[in-house]
Amino acid sequence: MAAADTNETAFVRSYEKLTGDILKNFKEDRDALLIMQTSDRALQTQLWLRLLNQIGRTRDVNFDPQAPENRYYGNFPPPLNPSDPKTFWWDSGPDAASVKEPDKRRPFEQALRENHERALRSLFEHRMKTLEESCTSGALVYLNSAYAKTPGDARELIASLGTITDAKRRAGLEAKLSDFTKLIKSSQ
Repeated sequence: MAAADTNETAFVRSYEKLTGDILKNFKEDRDALLIMQTSDRALQTQLWLRLLNQIGRTRDVNFDPQAPENRYYGNFPPPLNPSDPKTFWWDSGPDAASVKEPDKRRPFEQALRENHERALRSLFEHRMKTLEESCTSGALVYLNSAYAKTPGDARELIASLGTITDAKRRAGLEAKLSDFTKLIKSSQ
């Protein structure tokens, strides 16, 4: 399972790099916005929206953990013992080296690698989905508290949402901020 350990280490490193990149971009964006002397509210709004964009670009929104090609197993059963396949089974989850027959061991090792890769991808997508949900909640709390319920603030906020690159995510945020859109409509 040394290959699996290497894959897992690589996954952890790539996850740490991704989160580091998000934070680095977040800081660079913040510095750029400060240089442009934007208001604090506009700065914070742009930072939240850029963070949501970055997560959205990273995550596969079509990933289905229940799809057969994405399922993985905690214990992967090896092939039957060829000496007496009807009466003797290997224990589930042994090391591939315990399968002595090379023609049985190679496919088992390949199946273990593929299963491990599916597990890592599923874990990554789950973490990204959780991160996106958490950041969306945080952004909504901030936006609802930072913007007064006035037509001018509502216009500014809804215009800021135009920076969200994913139309579905933008529509979802606009729906959750419906008080602001209603306010704009009532003032016209």
